Amino acid sequence: MSDSSKILQEHLDRLGAILNQAHTGPEQLRLFCAGLEETGEQAMAAGYPGLLDLCLIFRDCLAGWHDDANAEESAKDMSVLATWPEAVRNYLLQPEADTCKEALMHLVCYPVWGTSISLDDAAMLKGLLDIHIDPSGLRPASTELDLEALQISNHPPPATEQPRPDIHINDALPAQLRELISIMIAELLNIRASIQQVQSLLQSGQPCPEILTQSWQEISRTLGYYSDAVSSIEFQGLGVIVSHVRDNLASVTDAKQDRHASLPELLLGWTDAVLAYLQNPVDTETTDALLNFVRTDHWPLPLGDKQADALTPLFRAFQSGTVVKEKPQRQQLAGPEDVSLALPEDADQELLEAMLQELPAQTELLSSALQRLNTGGSLDDILVAKRIAHTLKGAGNTVGIRGIATLTHHLEDILLELHKQETLPTPRIMQTLMNAADCLAVMSEYLLGTSDPPEDAAAVLQEVLGMANIIDQQGIAALDANAADPVSAASAPGKEPDSTTALEKVNAGEREMIPMLRMPAALVDNLLRLIGETKISTGQINNFVHESLLQMKEMRNCFDQLRLLGTKVQELTDIKDLGQIQQHTKKGFYDSLEMDNYTELHSYSKWLSEATVDAHEIGQSVTSNLVKLQDMLAAQNRLNNETQENVIRARMLPVDTHLQRLQRCVRQASKLTGKPVELHLEGGSTLLDSETLNALLDPLMHILRNAVDHGIENRDERVALGKPETGNITLTFARDGNNILVHCRDDGRGLDLNAIKQKAITQGLLDEDRPVSDTELKQFILRPNFSTKQETTHVSGRGIGMDAVQASISALTGILTIDSETGKGTTMRIRLPQNTLSLFALLVRVGPRLLVIANRDIVRIVHHEDGKLLKSDDKWTFQMDMDGESYPALPIEKLLNTFVERRAEERLSRTVIVYGTETGTIAVMVEKILSSGDLVVKGLGDYVPNIPGILGVTLLGDGIVAPVLDIAELLRHPESLSASTGRYTREIYAPVKLPTALVVDDSLSARRSLAQFMQDAGYEVRQARDGIEAMDIIMTHKPDLLLSDLEMPRMDGLELTGHIRANSSTVDIPIIMITSRAAAKHREEALASGVNIYLTKPYAEDELLEEIHRLVPHVGGGSTSS
Repeated sequence: MSDSSKILQEHLDRLGAILNQAHTGPEQLRLFCAGLEETGEQAMAAGYPGLLDLCLIFRDCLAGWHDDANAEESAKDMSVLATWPEAVRNYLLQPEADTCKEALMHLVCYPVWGTSISLDDAAMLKGLLDIHIDPSGLRPASTELDLEALQISNHPPPATEQPRPDIHINDALPAQLRELISIMIAELLNIRASIQQVQSLLQSGQPCPEILTQSWQEISRTLGYYSDAVSSIEFQGLGVIVSHVRDNLASVTDAKQDRHASLPELLLGWTDAVLAYLQNPVDTETTDALLNFVRTDHWPLPLGDKQADALTPLFRAFQSGTVVKEKPQRQQLAGPEDVSLALPEDADQELLEAMLQELPAQTELLSSALQRLNTGGSLDDILVAKRIAHTLKGAGNTVGIRGIATLTHHLEDILLELHKQETLPTPRIMQTLMNAADCLAVMSEYLLGTSDPPEDAAAVLQEVLGMANIIDQQGIAALDANAADPVSAASAPGKEPDSTTALEKVNAGEREMIPMLRMPAALVDNLLRLIGETKISTGQINNFVHESLLQMKEMRNCFDQLRLLGTKVQELTDIKDLGQIQQHTKKGFYDSLEMDNYTELHSYSKWLSEATVDAHEIGQSVTSNLVKLQDMLAAQNRLNNETQENVIRARMLPVDTHLQRLQRCVRQASKLTGKPVELHLEGGSTLLDSETLNALLDPLMHILRNAVDHGIENRDERVALGKPETGNITLTFARDGNNILVHCRDDGRGLDLNAIKQKAITQGLLDEDRPVSDTELKQFILRPNFSTKQETTHVSGRGIGMDAVQASISALTGILTIDSETGKGTTMRIRLPQNTLSLFALLVRVGPRLLVIANRDIVRIVHHEDGKLLKSDDKWTFQMDMDGESYPALPIEKLLNTFVERRAEERLSRTVIVYGTETGTIAVMVEKILSSGDLVVKGLGDYVPNIPGILGVTLLGDGIVAPVLDIAELLRHPESLSASTGRYTREIYAPVKLPTALVVDDSLSARRSLAQFMQDAGYEVRQARDGIEAMDIIMTHKPDLLLSDLEMPRMDGLELTGHIRANSSTVDIPIIMITSRAAAKHREEALASGVNIYLTKPYAEDELLEEIHRLVPHVGGGSTSS
C-alpha cells in the first residue's frame, strides 16, 4: 500500500470515530464535514479524483442538514451516515464494481440531507468514479518537460521513443483550479493509454479490422466527452483544439487502412503538448507549442492560420486572468419542434419510467412554489422553483424530451436572474411563470396518457423566450415600470414572515418520502379479482362447516336416542332373563349375587351401549374440530379483508394530487373571463379510487368553469354588491359511510331561475302557463343544448357542459343535485358510491327468492316487536315504540315492482329497515332477514345494461347467485328499476307460488332422497319423521301434497291418513303412500283409510312423477327448477 493510500485510510478511520461517539450532535457533524474535504484531497493524491468531487458535493449536501441538526435527530439517519467510511473502503478495494459505486451514490442521494442533487449531476458523479490514476504519475518531479522537443517544424517527434514525463502543476495557480487540472490530466493520461494500446495493435503485424475500428471509435467518443468537459470549466481554447483533433481522427479512420499507422504517433505527440499546456496554462510558450503542433501538415486537417488566430485570444484571456466566454445568443422564436413531446426511438426505458414517476410531483411542487409567490411569497420560493426547473430540465435532456427541456431551460434562467437580483416577480413576470408551470403540468399529463398535448405550448414558450431575451438585454426592470424593489430573503411584502421557509417545507416533504413501486393497474385489478375469489371460496367453506355443524347436532340427537334405546334394550334383556336366572338357581347354579350370569343377548346389548357412547364421543370430537376450523376460517377472513383493504388502498389517491390541475382550470377560466377567482380545497386528504378520481376530474372542471363564467360576478358588480373583488369557489370532499360527497360552492349570483324558465319556454320544454317548482327549474340546466348565455365563448355558452357532467356522474352511478340561492351562490352536490370489492350486506327472502341488500344509507333495523305497522288508505306507516317516531313505510315488493301477496302484506310480523336519504327517512318492510356479512360483489358483465339500483350479483355459500340491491338508490328514483326493465317487468315478476309437499318418513336417507326429488319437481318441501310431527306441520302450513311411509313410530301412515281425512280443513289433501309392504292386505287397508296412491319401494321416479301431476295438475309440464 502506498503512503497516500495509508493516509487515506487514516482519514477514513477518523471519520468513523467522529460518527461512532455516544452522543453525536451539531459539533460532530461539523467536524465530519470538515473531514470530508480533507479525505477528498487525500483521495485525489491516491489517484481517485472522482472521490474528491464526491466528498465535496456530499459535504455541501450535509451542510443544509447539520445546520438544523439537534439532539433529537433521527438515530436512523445517523446510522445511515455512519456507513460512509465503510462504503469508501469497499470502493477502494473494488473501484470497478458497480455495487460499490451504487452504495456511495445512494448515500449522497439519501433524501433527508439538506440539499439534493439532480439526475444529470448524479450521472456525472458516477462517471467520475470510473477514473483511477496511477499515483506515481501525479508526484512532483524535479525535471520539467522539454518544450523545445514540442516545437515541431516538419516532422512530429516519435512519441514512443520519449520517456513519459513527470507532472508538476504550476503552484501559483489557485488550489481549486489545480484540482480541476488534476482531473483533466488524469483523463488525458487515460486517453494516452488507449492510443498506446492501438499503437501496439498496429505494430503486431496484422490487426483485426473490427477490433481496430472499435478502438478508434472509443477514442473518438472519449475525445468528445473530454472536449465538453474542458469547455465547461472555462478552457474554451483547449476544448476547440480537442474537437479539432477528433475531426482529424474521424477523417483518418474513415479512410484507407494504411493511413492508420502514423496516426498513433501523431496523437501521442499531441497529448504531450496538451500535458505541457495543462501543467502551466498561463505560460505563453506552452500555448504556442500546442497551437503550432496542430497546425503542422502531418494532420489530415491541419488547423488553419485564421482558426489559430481566433483561438489565441481565448488562451491569452485565460492567461491574463479574464476568461473570455462569449455568451450564447438566446433563440428569438419558438417553433413546433421546440415544444415537441415525442420520445426518441433509443430512449432508455428505465430513465423514462423514473422520469414519469417523478414528473407529476415535480410539476405540482413547481406550481405550488409559484402559487405561493403569486400570493406573497419570499425568495425561498424562487429558489425552490429554480431548483425544480433545473431538475426537470436535466430529466428532459436525459430522456430526450425536447419540449420539457427547452421550456424549463429558459424558465430556469428567469428564476435564476430573479434570485440573483433578490427581486420578487412583478405581476407581468408572475403571469408568464404561471403560464409556463401550467403548460408543464399539461405536458406531464400528456406523457402520462391522461390528457391531450397543450395547444398553447409554442405560445407559452414564445412568451418565456421574449421575457428571457428582455432580461438578457435590458434587465428585469425593463419588463415593468413598476418592478418590485429588491427584498431580503427573510421576508415578503404584505405578508407576515412564516417561521417555516419554503425550503424547509420542501425539504420536510422530501424527508417524508417513502420508496415507491410502479406496477400495472391490470396487476392490481387481477389481485383484487383473486382476493374476491378467495373470499368466495372461504365463504363457501364456512357455509360447509356451518352445515356440517348442524348435521353433527342432528347426529348427536340421534346418538342420544340410540343411547336411550340401548338402555331400554338392556333393561328388557334383564327382565327377560330374570326367569332363567331363577331356574338356574334352583338347579344348583350360582346365585345372581354370587356371580353375574350373562347370556349372548346380554353381551350384544352391552356392546351396543358401549358403541353408542364411543360414537357419541367421536361425534363430540368432530364437532370440536369443526368449531376450531370455523375459528380459523374467521381469522382467515380477517386476513383476507386486511389484504383487500391494502390492495384497494394501492389504487387510491388523495384528492389534492390533482389540486394544481383544478387550480389551473380556475386560473384559465378566470383569465378568459377577466374575473379574479380563487379556488379553495377542503378535505384534500380524502382518498378516492384512482380511476374514479380521474373520471371525476372532467365533470369537476366543467362545474368549475361554469361557476366562474355563470356564477361569479365581474369585479365591478361584486364591489357594488358589497362582496370581495375576488370570487371564491370552495371544493369540498368528504366521506359518508360507503359514499363520497363532493360539494362545489361559489359565492356568486346563483342560478337565474327566471332566465332558465324563459329559455325552457323558448325551446318548447315548458308550457308558459304551467306551474313549475324551483327544483324542477334547476334540473333544466342538466339538459343537452341548454344554456342561458346569449353569446358563445371559449368557456361556455354552447350548452354542452352540464349535460356532459350529468352523464359522467351517472356513469359513475352517482347523483348530482343543485342548490342555489339568489345573490349568495350555487352549490353542486355530487354523491358517489365508493368502489369496493366487497360490502356488508343483508340476505333477505322476498317470496321464493333470495336478495342481498347493501347497507348503504341504512339508519337502523327494527324488529316487528319494537314498533307498529299501521295502514291507512293503502299507505303504510311505521311507528317506533321506543321514541314514538313515525316513518312512511312500504313493502320491498312494491319497491321492486313485484307481486305482493295480500296475506304477507297484511301480516304485521315483518322486519323493518329504516333508510335515510336526501328526501327524508323511509321504512322498508322485508319478510325476513336471513343473515348478514361481507359479500363479494361481481359485475353483471358487458352484455347486461346498467340497471339503477342493482350493484351486481354475489355468489352465496351454497352456490346460489343472488342480486345485490341498492335500496337507497331505488328510494331516490323509484321509477328507475321499472323504466330500465321495461314492459316485461310485470311478466317476469308475475305471482309465482310454488306448491308445497310434506314428506313423512322415519328413515333419514329415504326422507332426504324423496325431498330432493320433490324439490327438483318444482315443490317447496317440508319434512317430518312420523305422523305426530306431520300433524303439527299440517296445522300451521297446509301442504298441497302429502307423501308418507306406512310404518313409523308413535303414529304410522294409516293413523296419519285417518286424522287428515277426519278434519274438514285437510280432507282434500292428496296422499301418496310409499312403503316396502307389497301385500294386497296392506294396499287395501291404505286405500280404505283414504290414501290416493299406493306405491311400493323401490319406486320408479317417472311413475311417481306421473301420479303427482295427475293429483296436482297445476304444477306445469314436469319442468323442474331448483
